[in-house]
Formats: sequence, C-alpha cells, structure tokens
Amino acid sequence: MFVIKWHNVLSKFDSFKKKYIFDFNSRTHEETNAARKLTAEQRRDKKVKRAMEDTANGVHAAVYRVRHLDDPAKRFKVETNCKQLQMTGCVVLCKDVNIIVVEGG
Repeated sequence: MFVIKWHNVLSKFDSFKKKYIFDFNSRTHEETNAARKLTAEQRRDKKVKRAMEDTANGVHAAVYRVRHLDDPAKRFKVETNCKQLQMTGCVVLCKDVNIIVVEGG
C-alpha cells in the first residue's frame, strides 16, 4: 500500500498563485510603509516633543567628577551630548578635578 502526501505537492497554478499573493502583499506593505514615513522635519519635531514630555514629568540633576577634561575632544563630546539630550548645566574646570553639573529630563 502506498501513501501519497498531497499536502506537500503544489501544482504550477498553486505555486504561481502563492507567488503572486506574496508579491502583492509585500508591495502593499512597502507602499504603506513609504506613505507613513516621516519627513526629516517631522522626525526632528517628534524628538523635540518627546524631550519636552520627559521634562514634564520632572527634572533630574546630576553631578559628575572628571579627573582630566583637558582634551578638546572630550569637552566637545560632553557639550554635544548635553545639546542632544536637551540638558543644561555648567562645567567647573580646576587643576586636579573637574566637575560637571547638568539638569534635564
């Protein structure tokens, strides 16, 4: 007695239909994603809005002690991170120890 497994065998029409449906679904998926994509200005506004919502919950302050802040690259990194995270504060530069005080959401 032979057992034939028909559920694994696809006819030419079935394989064409399956490929056509897959292509159609993937194409519509790509089109809807492209329609929903935000412009550069909308993405920027969304980031600013999210940062402002963070500060609505409360403002946190932090104090950091850094031994060496002589390197301009490190100062630039600190300044850039503060700007990106919408933080404010100050840096106290001393000979032995440097202190960074920041506040933000």
